[in-house]
Amino acid sequence: MQYKTVTIEHPKRLKKGVAPELNAEYEQMINEQAVDGWKLLGIHPIEIRRKISCGQWCIGGFMFGSHNYFQADVLIFFKD
Repeated sequence: MQYKTVTIEHPKRLKKGVAPELNAEYEQMINEQAVDGWKLLGIHPIEIRRKISCGQWCIGGFMFGSHNYFQADVLIFFKD
């Protein structure tokens, strides 16, 4: 059995109306993998923390801390 992972990253707090776009991205990825024989095993969320760059810091990042937080969902596929 073979396994494969694909990561889809998005902001931790979704703005109103973004969910349909994100759902479409998931559907597209799952369908693309299915064409090659991959089956979806599961989706697992992870949190990503990145340091704010100098440019972001200068335009107001200092007001919100030194890191940006993102959500990423890892799609796990398998193939027999």
